[in-house]
Amino acid sequence: RMSATRHPMKIQHFIALLVLSLATVPVARAAVLAGPITNAANAHAYYLLSSNTWTASEAEAIGLGGHLVTINDAAENQWVLNTFFPLTGGPYDWLWIGLNDAVNEGQFFWAGEEGAIAIWASGEPFTTDVEDYAAIERLSGRWKDLSDTHGLENPTAPTFGVVEVAVAVTQPANQFLPGSARLNGRVSPIGSPTLAWFEWGTSLAYGNVTPPQSVGSGGNAVGFSNVVVGLVSGTNYHFRARASNAFGFFAGLNQTFNLGSQRPG
Repeated sequence: RMSATRHPMKIQHFIALLVLSLATVPVARAAVLAGPITNAANAHAYYLLSSNTWTASEAEAIGLGGHLVTINDAAENQWVLNTFFPLTGGPYDWLWIGLNDAVNEGQFFWAGEEGAIAIWASGEPFTTDVEDYAAIERLSGRWKDLSDTHGLENPTAPTFGVVEVAVAVTQPANQFLPGSARLNGRVSPIGSPTLAWFEWGTSLAYGNVTPPQSVGSGGNAVGFSNVVVGLVSGTNYHFRARASNAFGFFAGLNQTFNLGSQRPG
């Protein structure tokens, strides 16, 4: 697990860079070049952003409902390479990922969900006060840490952002009553009319679904819930959020509850 102890001076430096990147032309906005593209392995949606600073790219990622990509394993790293480098076109291109040590030098953390792998190039990361942001190098497929403005300072080596959005997110159940519970989730429609529902049951096979609900087609995350009944106290129940739209089918992570160990309400 990669974590960081917050350091006041580093935090101020990070915030200053973010504000500067948002206020300065031409780095005020990282435009979407492609996406959403669905990764079948994790049912997340991804976007490719135009070459810009890491901080401007992360700001755009947040606006899209996600963060710069978290790499969880070698397969995801390879999928990102295979999917997005063919779209950038240059031999010396880079791809921003969410890993950075902008808060506390040498302590890397992910902008979004926590990752479980590091694929650094030899001699990396090179920890300085300038090179705080990780990117994938096209030539090697491995990671190096770069300065925030690397791609703008090196026109022949542009740095494009890769955004990851968890379209369907399962949230904890609540409102436990004898025989019933409320399932909760969050969906990011990513600009397409989207239906959302839950799968639930006594095993990971689920076996039950709630009626689909329309959550619109906006760019912001939308919460949704459904009360399920006929539950038996002392039984473990599994559930997960699901969603579908023109870009594919999406699934949140599994969560569990047991009425026998939950407080009513």
